[in-house]
Amino acid sequence: MLHMRILLAVLVVLVGVEKAAGWAQQVKLTASDAAPHDWFGSSTSLNGAYAFVGAERDDDKGNGSGLGYTIVLAEPSTLMLLGMGAVGLLAYARPRRRISQLLRSWRPVFHVFRKCGFSVTIPTRWLVRNVERRNVMKWENAELVGLVLALVGVQGAAMASTVVFEDGATHSISTDWGDDTIVQVKSPPPLVTTLNVLPGANFGYLDAFDSSQVDMSGGKCLGLHARGSSEMDISGGDVHHLHTYDSSQTHVSGGDLMFLQAHAFSRVDVSDGYLEHLNARDSSQVDVLGGTFRHLNANRNGWLSVFGGTFTTLNVRDSSQVDIYGSDLDWNGLNGGYLTGMLRDGTFVSVPVYRYDEAQINLIPEPSTFILAAIGLVGLLGYAWRRIII
Repeated sequence: MLHMRILLAVLVVLVGVEKAAGWAQQVKLTASDAAPHDWFGSSTSLNGAYAFVGAERDDDKGNGSGLGYTIVLAEPSTLMLLGMGAVGLLAYARPRRRISQLLRSWRPVFHVFRKCGFSVTIPTRWLVRNVERRNVMKWENAELVGLVLALVGVQGAAMASTVVFEDGATHSISTDWGDDTIVQVKSPPPLVTTLNVLPGANFGYLDAFDSSQVDMSGGKCLGLHARGSSEMDISGGDVHHLHTYDSSQTHVSGGDLMFLQAHAFSRVDVSDGYLEHLNARDSSQVDVLGGTFRHLNANRNGWLSVFGGTFTTLNVRDSSQVDIYGSDLDWNGLNGGYLTGMLRDGTFVSVPVYRYDEAQINLIPEPSTFILAAIGLVGLLGYAWRRIII
């Protein structure tokens, strides 16, 4: 039995090492919106399968603002194979140890698994009680069984970390799946899959593809990604970041979002809710009808239209365009100068504006303003004509 244990350990080590080598050569971390002098990677942090990378000089949200990215480093199966390699090494390097000692030696490996988001549970006391005291099997046999149990536990956790909906039906989730769970909603043509995220739901990331529909009225997640021609309707819940791509459409009428960034040709409209940062970039179009913001930003050919809402700063750069609709709007054109007036929804604004490069800021008076101005002009012309006749 000893030679079988050695053979299994060597096999597991080879698989883990081969997978690790392939991962190291294939993966390169880059920003989806990479630009020169952003200093991508100036600060980094790892949490299991996710990397948090800072770009110190990316000032899309204003001078000195910087930017952070959340990147999935590897699929759980990759981490699982790496863990298998580590367990195999320990199994091979510690022959004929008592089970209690062996399990204690595995603790660092289990700790790594848990950091990667896997929930690995080995019945330690049961193994010790039944193997050591009752001497049911030899030490090398028990060591092999313990290794198999560990790998089965990791495999089961890895398989449960991704949930996919792609059957064209309507689904609802309201349970806590944990921050390590990735949800995918797909709609292979001509199907349309709909997912309702309800209060009580909790997961890591959600990706909507194709023509899928996602309605979020509550719950909590780290990130939402709208891709393809998918459509998202967010009326509640807590979302750390929301990214929109391709020709997707997103409607925000409530909830609490830390960061919303529109890419490519996506369309976004916000009528209510709280957003820390909103950024329209590339060729996206974002309409702000209401809501509470800290920073409104547009860059890299993004188009931002502001009809209402409250915000503390407006940052515009590159070749982007910002249209502001309201009455009595005024801005002196200087960086740091204050935009004042009343927006279309009746909100009074007095916020600093920062414009760089070839960005455009257009103050568009309401139709009522034009009408009053026209009436005044007609009145003046009538008065002048009357005086000429007299």
